Amino acid sequence: LHFLVTVDQATHIHLLKHRIGVSINGECLTGDNVITFTNLHSTSSKKLRRTVKELYDSWHNGRPHQNTEKDKLYSRKRIRNMNIRVLDETTGLFKTSHIKDIWYNGKQTVFEVTLKNGSRIKCTGNHAVWTNEGYKTILTGLGVGSLVGCNGVTIDVEGKPWTHKSYYVDAHMYTRKEFSKLKNLKYELVKKWGYILDIDFKEDENKNFKTGSKPWNYGVTGYTIDIKDRKHNPLRGEESHFWRGGTATERESIGAWTTNNAVKVHTKYKYTCQNCGNQKSKLHAHHIIPVATDITKAYDFDNLITVCEDCHKLIHKTPLTEQAFAEKVSSPTFEAKSIEWGVRKKR
Repeated sequence: LHFLVTVDQATHIHLLKHRIGVSINGECLTGDNVITFTNLHSTSSKKLRRTVKELYDSWHNGRPHQNTEKDKLYSRKRIRNMNIRVLDETTGLFKTSHIKDIWYNGKQTVFEVTLKNGSRIKCTGNHAVWTNEGYKTILTGLGVGSLVGCNGVTIDVEGKPWTHKSYYVDAHMYTRKEFSKLKNLKYELVKKWGYILDIDFKEDENKNFKTGSKPWNYGVTGYTIDIKDRKHNPLRGEESHFWRGGTATERESIGAWTTNNAVKVHTKYKYTCQNCGNQKSKLHAHHIIPVATDITKAYDFDNLITVCEDCHKLIHKTPLTEQAFAEKVSSPTFEAKSIEWGVRKKR
């Protein structure tokens, strides 16, 4: 029978200690006992561990740096949502459950139980421990020689089939990589539990190096490169290791040189189009004497002049328009256009 009783704290402790304490099979653990939480859906080996005292403080007082009523509710809800492994006595398998309540039972006589493998637990005399003969307490027969159930790595865990040895019944037919692909598991997970459960996988001939075999580079001492020859006679063109399938044409080289000198040209002409006087449009550096007419003027800085984008299109419309503009700006009467009060902001 399960009774829900609302009482004051003193009566609550009294009921737990003297009325129903033995029947709930969990009288007391000391505050320094560690509780381990886990996530069955995670393949990570990292676990969250908290002492009973830490859980009690968070449950009743919230986080130390908050300590408000709202934070107490938050901390309690968070602890309730954490997964803790519990033993299903009917199946002998572990599954997850949640903490329902944490309380303080005052000062009592405590016993320390030490196992042969070094594990220890501190509890009261009526704290039930799972053995091969069912639950026993120190007061009801738990003593030296008792076989105690432990949370070991070889215990089958519900929801984690890779922890069951029966899961690897056909593992000897596959390598670790093949088995991980077959079961859709991470290779590291199969490798880890294979070692834990002592599973014999098929030998991977591409990975395991057999004793007595010689590696492919046995006896090779290194490579020689004539650095001096490479420095003074570098590979060029198609023979170069850095060649990407072509070289820049003369037209591309001229265009790149013109672009690099465009700022100097616009500074010389005060960012003003020398055809229409516009300062707000996009400006281009234009060859006064077209490259197609005289290639020797291609890299002549004095052969460049500033024009706006619209004027640049009109100038290059026909050979006649190119010639007319060249004659115009080459005339002794031509004066460079400039608007002194104009202000041009960098884009």
